[in-house]
Amino acid sequence: MSKDILSNNTLIKALSLSALLAVSACNNDQGKEHVGQWSLDSQQSELHFSSTKNGDITENHQFKRFDAVVGIEGNFSLSVDLTSVDTGIEIRDERMQKHLFMTDKTPKAVITGQITSKDLPADSKTKTMAAELDLAGNKVDVEAEVTITRIDAGTLKVETAKPIVLSAENLGLKAGVDKLQEIAGLNSISDEVPVTFTFTMKKQ
Repeated sequence: MSKDILSNNTLIKALSLSALLAVSACNNDQGKEHVGQWSLDSQQSELHFSSTKNGDITENHQFKRFDAVVGIEGNFSLSVDLTSVDTGIEIRDERMQKHLFMTDKTPKAVITGQITSKDLPADSKTKTMAAELDLAGNKVDVEAEVTITRIDAGTLKVETAKPIVLSAENLGLKAGVDKLQEIAGLNSISDEVPVTFTFTMKKQ
């Protein structure tokens, strides 16, 4: 076989391989969701939770610092600075940081999940979304019923349609709750912690 024929065969194989790779890349790209990139407007967002002590005394609290982003393919992440817990009583904030959240070891809680373009409404919609919560080194699956409202082309409001009820025991925080109860001299602190939020997301 001549060198020219060998050279042509090599060239044909190379071109065929390049074409296959190009088609594969296009197919993979078509399979991806493109929901755009979104980031949190912290000035128009809130994250609250409540606790119940002695059976019937419910108090509302909040986190002051948190951030949320949505990647172009729909992967979202919410990071909460646990040292920013605000119960309205400074010594209680310090006790929660030390005994409950153990912020010296795990200063942040992170929630991750995935959304699709179908989750972004033209008007407003309520749906149940699944996510994973990583808190104080413990990971649990959570579900949240949220209402997503399109304010304008570049703004979404995402808020809880009903409270997300977390279990301190499931999160591995029962020992911390018991410690807080002991320090405060309370008869009880409920294991269930309702969480609510309102997030305003801006398209990048």
